[in-house]
Amino acid sequence: MISEQQIDLAIEKLFGELKFTATPAGLYDPLRYMIEIGGKRIRPRLCILAYSLFKDSLTEDILRPAAALEVFHSFTLIHDDIMDNAPVRRGVPTVWKKWGENQAILSGDSMCIESYRLLSGCPAEALPKVLKLFSDTAAQVCDGQQYDMEFEERESVEMDEYMMMIGLKTAVLIACAAKMGALVAGASASDADLLYRYGYSLGLAFQVADDYLDTFGDQSVFGKAIGGDIVNNKKSWLLTRAYADPALRERLDAALLMSIDTEDAQRLKIETVRNIYMEAGVGEAAKAEIIRLHNEALEYAAALNIDAEGHSKLEIMAPAGNFECLHAAIQGGADSVYFGVGNLNMRSHSANNFSAEDLSQVCRICRENGVKSYLTLNIVLYQEDLQPMRETLDAAKAAGISAVIASDMAAIVYARSIGLEVHISTQLSISNVEALRFYAQFADVVVLARELNLHQVKEIP
Repeated sequence: MISEQQIDLAIEKLFGELKFTATPAGLYDPLRYMIEIGGKRIRPRLCILAYSLFKDSLTEDILRPAAALEVFHSFTLIHDDIMDNAPVRRGVPTVWKKWGENQAILSGDSMCIESYRLLSGCPAEALPKVLKLFSDTAAQVCDGQQYDMEFEERESVEMDEYMMMIGLKTAVLIACAAKMGALVAGASASDADLLYRYGYSLGLAFQVADDYLDTFGDQSVFGKAIGGDIVNNKKSWLLTRAYADPALRERLDAALLMSIDTEDAQRLKIETVRNIYMEAGVGEAAKAEIIRLHNEALEYAAALNIDAEGHSKLEIMAPAGNFECLHAAIQGGADSVYFGVGNLNMRSHSANNFSAEDLSQVCRICRENGVKSYLTLNIVLYQEDLQPMRETLDAAKAAGISAVIASDMAAIVYARSIGLEVHISTQLSISNVEALRFYAQFADVVVLARELNLHQVKEIP
């Protein structure tokens, strides 16, 4: 089994060491820039995760194709930012804004070529299928971008047209990532297709979430200017939904014609359209659609012909130390988030830490987005910590926390006594069957010791 920690480390190393040609610097500096500014790495992560359902170790066989997905995605972003006239990406200037449009176009083209070079590192037996999948997907992404541009010239589009467009522009590449991992691993055709459908539904959810955050998000978390879709009259999920209501069309038409000549004018237009959306409940409808699509993706995952161990790895878990990180994790497709409060967790000295008063809001946000919430309480508890521990767990239960991740027996026993689901932290270093049997009496989930290797894990019944 390939652990999430191994996947995290592999991705960090992969993109930390990814090299492009040194000269001419004017051509390749934008490529290095796009990789260095980071991102969620959803596509390579999903590719490796799918691969890990069928393989027990990470090799170059999967790492180079995974990198190809991210490099291709970065190419599409360079060109997309030009077409959208977007000045900011991931909190920094976009490539065209930094180097000019002509350079951005050429560097984007070069990045596309680099993705195929990386893909050529795929194992020979899988390369024909992987290359066809990748090339078909690349063509579909261009189709989707064309529809997106054409829709901008139309007064309105139907929701099924919009979903078709984002399916091509966004969802197919995420679906490609999931299926590619399966193909490289030698999975059956049926499992590869199920993973494609899983990724496609997840990709649709991701794009609807992106549309929602473009209007209602926080720029420091979202990584690009808020309200860009409104300023550019872009056909987003929110606008498409709102425009389907005849009672809103006249107000929307007037709002979309508002001036954008100055920053103040742009802010006024964004506020006007956002208010219409809020009055019509469009934001809440978008969140409901995100949850529906996410659940649809999980149904495809549940149909995979793999054992229960494999199914469990499809829960994507992310740290969330504050509200910005929480929203970023949800937007990034996390199935669950873990976090601490106050001084009762190992990250208590971090600036990114919730307070006990935040618990209700954190749990509410997680429930609304179909994400599990895990409270970490994984420190050694001294006598003076017992009362704060009980108060924190009482507050967590009242807030509706999904589970508590604990290591001290005082916390474990108290959490069980008040009916909380308990996950034993890896801090307890459970490394053999007798220890597992003992702690299983007190827990719903046990995380084994980090020190165990794959063969040692298999030896534990």
